[in-house]
Amino acid sequence: MCIRDSIDTLISAYDRMEALGFYNSADDLSRGYLLLQAKKPLREKADKFFQSGIKATGAATDEWYISYAYYNAITIYGALAADKKPAFKKRMIEDYFWYSKLVTEGNMSVRTQETLTSYLNSVVQSCDDLTPEIAGFIANLPTEMEAAKSAVNNMMTLMEDKGCTLSLIHISEPTRLLSISYAVFCLKKKKKITIPLRHVLTMSI
Repeated sequence: MCIRDSIDTLISAYDRMEALGFYNSADDLSRGYLLLQAKKPLREKADKFFQSGIKATGAATDEWYISYAYYNAITIYGALAADKKPAFKKRMIEDYFWYSKLVTEGNMSVRTQETLTSYLNSVVQSCDDLTPEIAGFIANLPTEMEAAKSAVNNMMTLMEDKGCTLSLIHISEPTRLLSISYAVFCLKKKKKITIPLRHVLTMSI
C-alpha cells in the first residue's frame, strides 16, 4: 500500500467518524492537510477545515499551516471561472490581513510573512484591489501597540508596492471615554478615508 492509499484510508476514517457524530474540531488542521495529500486532492473541503482550524487556534497556529492554507486558497482561485474570481479575490485579501495579524501576534517568522505576501502578489495586481479593504484591515488591528504599528507598516508597504501613493497621518486617541481611535489614510487621486477604530492607541508614524 502506497502512502497516498494510507492517507485516503485515514481520510475515509475521519469522514465515517464524523458521520457517526464524532467530529472533533481539534483535528481540522490535520484533516485539511491530509485532504491535500490524497490521490485526488479535495481543495475546497481542505479550505473549509483550514479556515475553521486557524480561526479556532488563532495566533497559536503552527505557522506552516497558515502558509499552506493560503497556498491552497490561491490554487483554488486560479482554477475558478472568471465570474467567480472577484469575490474570491476579496476573500484572499481579507485572509492576507487576517493571517498577517496572526503572524505578528504569534511572533512567527519573517519568512512566513514574506510567503503570504508572495502568494498575494499572484492575485492582487493594483492599488484598486486593496483600497476597498482598508476599513476591514483597520478594524482588525491588534490592540497591542507594537503589533499594531508593525501591521500598519506592512499595510503601507504593500499598498505602495501596488502603486498607491499613501501616507498614514496618524492613529490617535481622541477620547478615553469612548475608546475610539481614528486612522486617516490619504491616497492621492482617491477620496480621503477616515475610519473609527475600537482600539485605544496613540502613535505617530
